[in-house]
Amino acid sequence: MGKKAEYGQGHPIFLEYAEQIIQHKEYQGMPDLRYPDGRIQWEAPSNRKSGIFKDTNIKRRKWWEQKAISIGIDPSSNQWISKTAKLIHPTMRKPCKKCGRIMDLRYSYPTKNLIKRIRKLPYVDESFEIDSLEH
Repeated sequence: MGKKAEYGQGHPIFLEYAEQIIQHKEYQGMPDLRYPDGRIQWEAPSNRKSGIFKDTNIKRRKWWEQKAISIGIDPSSNQWISKTAKLIHPTMRKPCKKCGRIMDLRYSYPTKNLIKRIRKLPYVDESFEIDSLEH
């Protein structure tokens, strides 16, 4: 997987991906994309109490709502942000911020518990390779 992520930034593969995403036409107009020093401001937690990005969550939620409406998704429907994000995403693949491993946005991966159950099957032996993809 390569180089370890630096705190507050991310794996180099993730940073390259993030730059490509924020420059993509589908994401034009998304608020608060960069810190004053030029780094990408990726997260938008709802619990920020102060600082220059304290209102980013509200601004981005409004941006996502407008984007959803523009592509025909009802913002009052279940999982509307997730549906919108998946519909506009240019590749449906995203690298892990921590390790850089490329993953599918549809989360089509087994959990640790499912892997345990699979390994208990009588016809599965040690040679069967399966990865939970969890850190």
